[in-house]
Amino acid sequence: MFGISKFLNATTQFTTDWVVVGSLHYMSPEQALGENSQLSPQSDVFSLGSMAYQMLTGKHAFGGDGVGQVLARLVYASPKPLKQLLPDLPTGAARAIEKALEKQPENRHASAMAFSEA
Repeated sequence: MFGISKFLNATTQFTTDWVVVGSLHYMSPEQALGENSQLSPQSDVFSLGSMAYQMLTGKHAFGGDGVGQVLARLVYASPKPLKQLLPDLPTGAARAIEKALEKQPENRHASAMAFSEA
């Protein structure tokens, strides 16, 4: 599903800023803004959260009628709360996924492992 890689601590930047690269419905807000130098493990956590949201609900967390609308929602909108869509979903699971979908990377789980543990 994902086709972008970044070497952590690399001295050469292969993907420049201001270029939007990623799988539309699964990219993080920083990717949607073309802030490729800001990509981090938390960007991957956002993508995993987007996949988990879709697997549980059958809907994209940030859907839309076109590329521009989806990008705007990735950056500015919050998805419908999981407990509203799935009242029987355990609260801890809903919180973990919603934390993964936070707009600011520092508010997300630090890693995929931390996300899975939550």
